[in-house]
Amino acid sequence: MLSRISFFSSLALASMSVLAPPSIAAESAEGLWINRNGWVVETASCAEGICGEVVAVGGRSENPMRFDTNNTDPALRGRPLCGLQIFAGFEPSGAPGEWEGGWVYNPQNGKTYDAEMKLGEGDTLEVRGYVATPMFGRTTVLTRQAEPVERCSPEDAQQEANAQ
Repeated sequence: MLSRISFFSSLALASMSVLAPPSIAAESAEGLWINRNGWVVETASCAEGICGEVVAVGGRSENPMRFDTNNTDPALRGRPLCGLQIFAGFEPSGAPGEWEGGWVYNPQNGKTYDAEMKLGEGDTLEVRGYVATPMFGRTTVLTRQAEPVERCSPEDAQQEANAQ
């Protein structure tokens, strides 16, 4: 009788592992993500929840916007986009693969928005920046970057700017 119980317990554990939900990594926003402009953002846990920092912006011919030229603060317009934290503050919303309470900075217009994000289909991350309510917003879709990335260096970008 004891061996029968042991057998069924083992069988139950084995079936649970087969039916287990996808790995935590598949439900994680952490990693490297690329947007439609070719910028690569690295997301990770930080003191402010989930944060995202630009780690690659492409070459001059691929992406002429390498500096924060559209920032509403003129003093910040010369800072490199490389190394710039463009979102933070995301906390789990309670639904798997969804986060809320964050903010996102859009270097294309120099504005910061409240934001929420969620994992989408096909290994995508949907970041929705909005004013007042998510209904009045825009979603940017990032795709998980599986291959290694040639990371940019804020120091190299600044030297390039000083040489011009």
